[in-house]
Formats: sequence, C-alpha cells, structure tokens
Amino acid sequence: MNSLFEKVKKFDEVYIYGFGISGKWLSAMLSLRNINLIGFIDSDLKKLGFSYNNYSVMSYAQVIDRFKGSSLKSVSRVIINTVVDIQDLWDKLDNSPFFSVESLGIHLDGGLELFAIEDATANYLRYSLDAVKYSHLAFFKNENKFLRSIDLQITERCSMKCQDCSNLMQYYEKPVNITVEKLKSDLDKLLIHLDHLFEVRLIGGEPFVHPDIYELISHCTNLDKVSYVSIFTNSTLPLNYNKLKSDAIEAQKLSFQITNYGGSHARNVSGNLSVLQSLCIDYRLHEPEWWTDSGTILEHQKSVEEAKVLFQECCGKNLFTISDGKVYRCPFASNADRLGAIPYDSSNFADLNSDTSQLLNYLGDIDYIPACMYCKGRSWNSPIITPAIQTRKPLSYNKLSN
Repeated sequence: MNSLFEKVKKFDEVYIYGFGISGKWLSAMLSLRNINLIGFIDSDLKKLGFSYNNYSVMSYAQVIDRFKGSSLKSVSRVIINTVVDIQDLWDKLDNSPFFSVESLGIHLDGGLELFAIEDATANYLRYSLDAVKYSHLAFFKNENKFLRSIDLQITERCSMKCQDCSNLMQYYEKPVNITVEKLKSDLDKLLIHLDHLFEVRLIGGEPFVHPDIYELISHCTNLDKVSYVSIFTNSTLPLNYNKLKSDAIEAQKLSFQITNYGGSHARNVSGNLSVLQSLCIDYRLHEPEWWTDSGTILEHQKSVEEAKVLFQECCGKNLFTISDGKVYRCPFASNADRLGAIPYDSSNFADLNSDTSQLLNYLGDIDYIPACMYCKGRSWNSPIITPAIQTRKPLSYNKLSN
C-alpha cells in the first residue's frame, strides 16, 4: 500500500471510485495520511448524496463537470478505482484527459490494517479487499480463466415471498430444492474451465430452507480453486451451530451477507449473529438496500437495440448464475428460463459441457442476451422502490416455453 500512498499524495485532488466497503476503508487510510481526498464517485446514482466520514458520493458526470471549471486547469487529480468489475470502467477512466488513474487491487499486499466498517466485520473487510485484489490483478494480467463470482442457486423456495424479488422467486407456484448432487456436479463442471474462482455465492430463495445446505457448504469450502463461499440469507431461520462448526467446513472461507428485514422476520438475527461471532465467521449485516423494480417479467419483448442498451447499463450483467447445467449472465435470465417465461434461446446461456473457449466467450464481452428483451432493467439509475412487500400468492406470468 505504501506505493499507492506515495503516488497519490503528489496530487492536488484524490477521488475514490466505488462507495463500497473497500472504498470506505481506503478513505480512512488516506485520511490517516493527510492525503487530500475530495470524495467518492459511484456509478449507482441511488447513492448520490450519501457520505462516509464526511466524504460525499458524486456521479462521474458531476465530477467531470467540476474538472471542466476554468479555475481547475492547473490542478492535478487522480482517481483510485476500488470497483471489482474493473472491466466495465477501465476504458472510460483510462481515456479521460482530466485525471490519472490508479487501481487499488494491484497495490494490496500484506500487513493491511483491518477494522469493522459499519455492520461489516474486520474479516469481512479482508474478503472485500481480496475481491478487489484478485479481480484487478486478473484484469491487468489478462487472465481470462479467472472468474470473480458465480451464483449457485440452490433452491426456488424462500421463507419470505417478496413481490419484487429480483431473482423472480415470487413467480414459482411449486418451488423446489435443487438436489445437492446436481449442484455439486454443475459447480465441478464449471471449475474444469477455470484456474481460479474467487467466490461461490449460495443464493435462493433462502438458502437455509435447503435440507442439505451444510453438506453443500462443506463441498464448496473444500474446493481448491475457490477462495470464498458467500451465503446470502434473510436470517429468518436459525443457524445450526454444530453443523457450521464441523471440521468438514473450512470456516475461514465463509462469508455471510445478512439482510435484516426487521419485525417478525428478524426473530433469529441476534442468535445467528452470536453463532457467527462464536465461530469467527465473517459477515455483513444490513437492512434491505437499493431495491429496484427489476423483478418484473415483461409480456412484450423489447427490440434488439433496446436490449443492447439495457445490457450495457445493467448493474447485474456480471452476476453469473449456474442453473440446470448451464451458466447464465444473471439471475433474471436463469429464473426466467427455468420458469419458461421467455422463449427458449440457446444464446441466453452457455452449456457447462461446452468447450472452454465457448464458455469464456459467453462470460466475456458480449452485447446482450435475448432474455434482456423481457427484462424491465436493472440500471444504475433505476429508482428505489419499497423493499420486501409480501405477496400471499405467486404472481402470474405468460409461459412462453416448456
């Protein structure tokens, strides 16, 4: 890190791109060294006006307008990128005439000062910084057999029934658990194509409704090519201390993303936190955040050009998801296909039995997928909606394929 601090302290103005855990940590590190941090930049326009340690979030356009001021022509500026999906930002940042660019990940080495940030543990911070580190290093080394994350959808069932779930759980009439044998097989097939998978994300529905969740956790944490296993849970169900403590689970690889929905849904949150704390398992606890109206299946398809725009502006296009022996670009495509809510199209996915070049091409720089034609969109500027409104019955939709 000293190399980064030495570089950026020479600039008149320093900006951090990314208002996440890693960016917030970096802001504290810069402040300790009296480096002139101006504030944060974030692509997610819903975060504008938020702040951390009195440093506010601005949009990229707002910062560029500021750069264009005549009084700033002689000012030297640098942006430090902390965003894991660096490939989506690099051309824009690297080609700008207004500032220099540094990438946090290539400067992260040993001896980092770790501490709790908001509701994230100190070790959760390590996980966040590791995600930045490996993603940035792979990008600059052009390691195309590195994948930051894969969502392993293990169930269609949930202990809640949110009408706006972005994973489309609200549409399943008879939700089922995917067998652990199928889940293991699909994940193992994916790893044949990769040198390093930073993170397996166990999602649903609610992962802990699956009766074999702990067996699956054990399998995933013992995969040599996998650095972390993240579990996304609403914490409505109690964790099993003894099963999590099992020697078959490598707890140091585990990371929990816990959404606290409050009220009766939060009855197990405190007990679950005690379990994780006693086992020294990383977690981040947060209220439902940044919900948008992206859980709607459109009845009429968009044009190809509209779909391309939607894909390019989508904040979820790199949430690669495994389902039924296939890998999809996002949970919407995966579940819309499972539901038969979109016409069958092999361009929506890559078969895990494909050759490696075909699979990596799909995971790389593509224009769109046909599923985008039936998606309402998940852009960075989508308006926030009220989260977790419950529905008693599954929502209806048009079934367009078997």
